Amino acid sequence: MLVGSCDVASIERKGDKAFALGEYYTAGEYYRRAYSKTPAKDKPMRGVRALKIARCFNHINNTTKALGGYRNAVRYGTIPATDRLTYARALLKNGEYKTALAEFELLR
Repeated sequence: MLVGSCDVASIERKGDKAFALGEYYTAGEYYRRAYSKTPAKDKPMRGVRALKIARCFNHINNTTKALGGYRNAVRYGTIPATDRLTYARALLKNGEYKTALAEFELLR
């Protein structure tokens, strides 16, 4: 168990380095690997990694993948208001108007 968590942390660190260099697609893929290896019962960490995925794919304008990350972050309760606004805008961009409206209403 301990070896597995070290591996996940290493993958996430690689994602952090790629993100800092502006390599958002690569960072997103590292975060997706780390997310998939995070145990389902570790909800706070899954939420944090989902938000990192969303931010990466939002940077490269891949709203489909970004929305998946944002939805998971919302589900795990780890999305701050600034990212919630970005999530609502991504929903608009993707044509999900009713869901976007509901998100904007939450931010009022």
